[in-house]
Amino acid sequence: MTTNNLKAYAKRDSATSVLRKMGVEKEKYNDFITVDKNQVYLDLSAAEAYLAAKMLKEQESAAKKSLVGDIQKASVVKGVDKEVKKTIKVGKESVSGVCQQLILAGKTNAEVWAVIKDQFKLGDDKKYYPSWNRSFLKRTGKLK
Repeated sequence: MTTNNLKAYAKRDSATSVLRKMGVEKEKYNDFITVDKNQVYLDLSAAEAYLAAKMLKEQESAAKKSLVGDIQKASVVKGVDKEVKKTIKVGKESVSGVCQQLILAGKTNAEVWAVIKDQFKLGDDKKYYPSWNRSFLKRTGKLK
């Protein structure tokens, strides 16, 4: 019964050991192992196909996270295409994060204040936010 894609083992532990070393989760072992009387058969091609699909899915997820980060950075300045925001879930923006992104983009404190005042509906008592964030970026070495 051994073919190119099936490998026979005397014990189930031997087959699960191979799957563990390949990186298959315990919950998936039964998908690739069949027991027939005194033999345990492991479908290696199915396990490899599963791992290849899993790796592809992880790569797509990483690419999507990168794209979401780019969209979040672009959404700081108003006017980002609403259709793009709808297709990708954008995380919640903070006042500090927006200030820091604008400062790193080369905006002055007055320009930063104008943007965050309108975007977050802040009062004049928060006018120090841009200068505080600028000094924070300098302290942390992100801005010279």
